[in-house]
Amino acid sequence: MPDRNDTFLGRARDRLQKLAADIAQLEAQEEGVRRRRLELVDQVRDWERAVSLYSEAMDVETTDAAPGQMSVALDAPSGTFAQLVSKYMGDHGGQAKIADIARWLVDVGRLPNDPKKHGQYYGRVYTTLLRHPDRYEFVDKGLFRLKDEGPGNGPGIFEADG
Repeated sequence: MPDRNDTFLGRARDRLQKLAADIAQLEAQEEGVRRRRLELVDQVRDWERAVSLYSEAMDVETTDAAPGQMSVALDAPSGTFAQLVSKYMGDHGGQAKIADIARWLVDVGRLPNDPKKHGQYYGRVYTTLLRHPDRYEFVDKGLFRLKDEGPGNGPGIFEADG
């Protein structure tokens, strides 16, 4: 009769190999999706330019809200709310005012541009900062900064498309 430890270790090794293979497969799929997305974004930009040039040359009014609007929306940063806040702070010297972060989130399309809700957006950013004391620290009224980079902090938690 085989030793129970040998049976367990054999199964555990098999499971670890299967999980590693699954992870490798998912990483390959992610890379394929990222490449395909970039191709599609380029096509969108090309078509937007074509429509814009045609409209200009033929002096035709378009019903589009603004040329390039779709490609701008596609370029909006992605990630969790905390990741976006960390990205903004990292891009602005490691600290930022809550109001500036909230305004940026509206500008990039992550929050709707509703003037009635701007106070709520401030509160949402503030709550996010308080919820992650491992990432952010209070500096002064309305001002927070990124804590020293470490696991889960700083630019490593946000990977820009590109």
